Amino acid sequence: MDAPYSNREIDSHFLEIKETLERIEKQTIKTNGRVSSLEEWRSYVVGAVAVLVLIGLPLLTYNLWQTVRLSEAVAKIIE
Repeated sequence: MDAPYSNREIDSHFLEIKETLERIEKQTIKTNGRVSSLEEWRSYVVGAVAVLVLIGLPLLTYNLWQTVRLSEAVAKIIE
């Protein structure tokens, strides 16, 4: 049967585990910061697209309507 671990060996293993957990924690904090940054950027993009749709779509519709009216007026003049 194997001899039990000494306190020094146990402390050494716990130190390795603690160091590994600290590295994992640092990486997790870094990753969370990046994800938060991407989520913030995405919300700006979604807001910009919403503004463009709310302003751009009515303007596009108005311009198309004016173009149709103009082409009808030109057709009447030509006749």
